[in-house]
Amino acid sequence: MVTLILVIILIIGAIYILIIFLEEFFIYYIRNIQQKLDPADFPVKNFILLELRILFALSVITYLFLGKTLATKLFVMLLFAILIIIFFPQYAYTIRNKWIEKFNDQLEEGMRLIVSGLRAGLGFNHCLRIVVQQMPPPMKTEFKRVLDEVSLGVPLEEALYHLEERIPSRELKIFTSAVILQRKTGGSLVDVLSGIADTIKARRRLKRRIDTLTAEGRLSAIVLTLLPLFLLILLRITQPDLFAPMLEEPIGILMLFIAALLDIIAALWIRKIITIEI
Repeated sequence: MVTLILVIILIIGAIYILIIFLEEFFIYYIRNIQQKLDPADFPVKNFILLELRILFALSVITYLFLGKTLATKLFVMLLFAILIIIFFPQYAYTIRNKWIEKFNDQLEEGMRLIVSGLRAGLGFNHCLRIVVQQMPPPMKTEFKRVLDEVSLGVPLEEALYHLEERIPSRELKIFTSAVILQRKTGGSLVDVLSGIADTIKARRRLKRRIDTLTAEGRLSAIVLTLLPLFLLILLRITQPDLFAPMLEEPIGILMLFIAALLDIIAALWIRKIITIEI
C-alpha cells in the first residue's frame, strides 16, 4: 500500500514537472517568435495558428499515407512536429524582412511629402502629420507612434531614436540622423532630405538590379528543394512495391526525415549565399 502511494506521488510529481517544463518552453517559444517578428505588424497568435494548420495537414497526410501501424504513424507525426518546431520560426524572419522592405519602399515617398510640406512653410511635426494622413501602413503606423510620443512630451529627437531602434533600416537611420543633426546644428533640411530621397531611390534601383541578377540562384534553390519531393512522388507512383518500405517501415521513414532535414538546411544555405546586402 505504501509502495503504491509512493508510486502515485512520483507519477503526479513527474506530471507536474512536465507541465511546468512545457509551460516554460511554450513561453520561451512565443517570446522567441515575437522577437523574430518584431517590428512587423503580424500577431504571434496568427503565426502559431498557421504553424498548427501546417502540422495538422502533415498529420493528416501521415495518417493516410505513411506507416503501417498506429505507433509508426505517431512516430512520424512526432518527427514532423519536431521539424516544424525547429525550422518554422525562421519564417518569422521572412515576414519581418518583407515588412521592413515595404517600409523602405514607402520611405522615399514619405520624405518627398515632408520636403513638399517644408517648402510650403509648414513645421516638421506638421509634415509628419501629413505623412500619417496620406501614407498607408507600415509608415503610417510608425510615424503615428512618433507623433504620439511627441504629444506625450517626449522630445522629437528621442522619439526619432525610438523609431530607429524599432526598425533596423539603413535608409531610416540616414533619415533620422539627418533630421536630428539639422535640429542641433541648423541648415537647410529641405536640401538634405531631397538628397537623401534621391540616394534611397538609387539604392532601391540597385537592389532591384541585384534581385534580377540573383533570380537564377533563387530559382535553383526552389528546384533543388522540390526535386527530392518530386522524385519521391514519382517513385511512389511508378514503383509502389519497391518504394513501399520507405513509407511504411520506421527506418525508411527516419531516412526520409533526415533527407528532408538536409534538404531544408541546403535551401537555407543557398538562400544565404544569394542574399546580397547593399
